[in-house]
Amino acid sequence: MKTYNEQVGATHGVAVLPAAASRRHGLVGLLVLAALATVHPNFHAWCVLDRDALAAGEVWRLWTGHLAHFSVRHLLVDALVFVLLVGALRRAGECCFARVLFVGGAGLSASLCICDAWLARYGGLSGLNALLLGRLALCWFQTGGRERGAGLALLAVAVGKFTIDSIGLGGLSVEFGSVVIVPSHLSHWLGLFWGLMLPSIKAGQLFQPDPPLQFQNLGEAGTMQLSHGWNTDETRMGTRKRQPSKETNTHTKRWVTRQASSRQSPAVPCSIRGSNE
Repeated sequence: MKTYNEQVGATHGVAVLPAAASRRHGLVGLLVLAALATVHPNFHAWCVLDRDALAAGEVWRLWTGHLAHFSVRHLLVDALVFVLLVGALRRAGECCFARVLFVGGAGLSASLCICDAWLARYGGLSGLNALLLGRLALCWFQTGGRERGAGLALLAVAVGKFTIDSIGLGGLSVEFGSVVIVPSHLSHWLGLFWGLMLPSIKAGQLFQPDPPLQFQNLGEAGTMQLSHGWNTDETRMGTRKRQPSKETNTHTKRWVTRQASSRQSPAVPCSIRGSNE
């Protein structure tokens, strides 16, 4: 049997990539852009987060600033950590990377410019790495069980590492070769904050609306029951026979009406049959 993507491709004459393949291509494309923003001077100047250029209206720098790096070694270290965190988040069930990178990347850049008044230019994936690390800790914590302990441990390690770096006791993982370029420890803290604050939605967690209401006559006393679900296993004469599901018995309410007849009347969805005297 053909998959949905194969059927769509056969119908419209196009090749539809699986979701996993499209995500891999997106990750590779992002790393290629980061490499270009690092080694190509003109593209680097166009991408880096520059406070004056941002104030002049070049808002794309809120996102592209994370792609620009100030050395090849800086790019390699950040890209390796980024790939490892993305893989761990996928295994944890994360499915909204585009939304996370779009909202979190812009929020991180904007808050960094607001909180650090001395910041002139910024670049690198380390802030986004901190964001993904906080999100991974949150996903593990929400899973429960052993993963909850792992999430708390990961968060504690991140906080300890960022604290040591902020007070100057930690060594530099990357040498920039310039006294003008220094690590932005604030970007790590802000990235961790955004990773914990963004709503977490895992694969398969979709909004499920409540099914329609149903009234059913229960018997001789004329008691009417309101149910929030039904099973549609039988169909007779074009009308579905609906019965309340067992899972929703705790959510039922009862209305006592006047007895219409000693004979039980059939269930009437979404209506109440009154009595005639």
